[in-house]
Amino acid sequence: MKAFLFSNPVTNSWNWTGTLTGVTNVDSALVLAFIEDATCVGLWYSVPGVGCFNNYTSRIATSSGFPDVTVDLQLLKPDGSFTPHVSASLSKLRIIVAPATSVVYGKREVDFNNYKAVCNYYGLSD
Repeated sequence: MKAFLFSNPVTNSWNWTGTLTGVTNVDSALVLAFIEDATCVGLWYSVPGVGCFNNYTSRIATSSGFPDVTVDLQLLKPDGSFTPHVSASLSKLRIIVAPATSVVYGKREVDFNNYKAVCNYYGLSD
């Protein structure tokens, strides 16, 4: 399992591109992303999903490559459309990449939409 924490990934913008150093393939992995909006500090929103005050929706796309995986985060209007672009400021972006074998089938041991529960499950500090 690898965890990445990016500070201030988006400032008055609608998209961000970053690199997951040391991750070469996400095809057989669980990729979880959470954002903390600068307006709603302390509240974590799962990606994809709605953001602070339902002002936008978020989504990510990953591109496997060598030597690392590229991640694109986009903020869209609440209805999912692109135009006009949404402008927001995010204080933090947390991405967790876990082997698919760590996902338990049947009974769920963790709510993967809950940031605090995921951090506790994988032993991550905030």
